[in-house]
Amino acid sequence: MTVNLDLDALSDRARGSNERPTATEQVVADIWASVLERADIGPDSDFLQLGGDSVMMMMVLFQVGEAFGVELPPEVLLESGTLREFCAQIDAARNKAEPDAVAVGGNGLPFEEGVI
Repeated sequence: MTVNLDLDALSDRARGSNERPTATEQVVADIWASVLERADIGPDSDFLQLGGDSVMMMMVLFQVGEAFGVELPPEVLLESGTLREFCAQIDAARNKAEPDAVAVGGNGLPFEEGVI
C-alpha cells in the first residue's frame, strides 16, 4: 500500500498553525500511515486511538529502529500518547546514542589544551 501524506495538511490540521512537522515526525507519520493503513496521521494523533495494536506496535518499533538506529521498548510508544511525544522520545534516544565528539591527535589520544 502506498500512502501519500500532505505535509501542509499534516501541519495545518494537526497543529493549527503554519509550523512544519519535524523530519522525525514526517518519517514516523509515514511509518504509522503504512502500518495502520491510514492517511490521517498528524503530530497529535494517538497510535492506539487510530487502531494500533500490539502487533502493529512491534512493526512500528522495528521500522523506527531501522530508520533512526534506535531500539525502543514498547512502553515508549504506549506512554508517549501522541506522534509528537513519541518523536521527542526517538530524538532523545538518538541524541543519547550519539557519542560526544572528541578531537584526537595523530596518536589517537585526545588533544590536551595547551600541549602541542
